[in-house]
Amino acid sequence: MRGLTLAWAVGLGIFTWREAQIYRKPPVPGRILGGSLVFAALALLAEYEPARRAAVLAAWAFDVAIVFKAGPAALVSTAGFGTQSGLPSNPAGASGSGQDGGATQKQHRGGGATQRQHGG
Repeated sequence: MRGLTLAWAVGLGIFTWREAQIYRKPPVPGRILGGSLVFAALALLAEYEPARRAAVLAAWAFDVAIVFKAGPAALVSTAGFGTQSGLPSNPAGASGSGQDGGATQKQHRGGGATQRQHGG
């Protein structure tokens, strides 16, 4: 159980440090709870003696996944609200008003729109 508890503490430490570096504030309690639930499920699995080693290895694997930002969103997602997620709030082409003035979407609608664009 000590290995699992240590993996949980290390994982949440990495997660909290990453959130503090990106947003300059600690993560919200729900995100910490989400990550803790994964480790709690592994702790429950570790109560069964033959599965103890696999549960501890899985816990450390989740820590590695946190470091490489791969795994369950509750553990690795650092997307905030609004445009803090690193994605533009209105990606080009999402509403047909990208750099090409929506020409890409007009071409895919059918014959009439394509002919009008090419002067036909």
